[in-house]
Amino acid sequence: MAKRITLVEAPQASRDASCTALRAAGFDVDAHEAGESALEAMRAVPPAALVTDCVLSGIAGAELAARARALCPGGRLFVVALAERGDAAPPSAFDEVLLKPVDLAQLIALLRR
Repeated sequence: MAKRITLVEAPQASRDASCTALRAAGFDVDAHEAGESALEAMRAVPPAALVTDCVLSGIAGAELAARARALCPGGRLFVVALAERGDAAPPSAFDEVLLKPVDLAQLIALLRR
């Protein structure tokens, strides 16, 4: 069974590129533009990992990470943040932070751990 990844990335082109690469690497990807819709989906089917932009409309990436972890058994959820230089996201909210433009091979390697 493929590892389920919830991807929350606002720009459509970036989200599409990430989805294509992650699916080609064998992941089951559930992609969203906003954190609210991602949380709805995670309530129904908890993912193995969350990949999220730090800055989103609505809830921010750090808050999304905290709320998503609360939905997972034991609060265990691997969270990767996608950040621009200068994004003010608390590093403790995430397991890993990748700077944009994201090296998709590096993201895939992190998710395979």
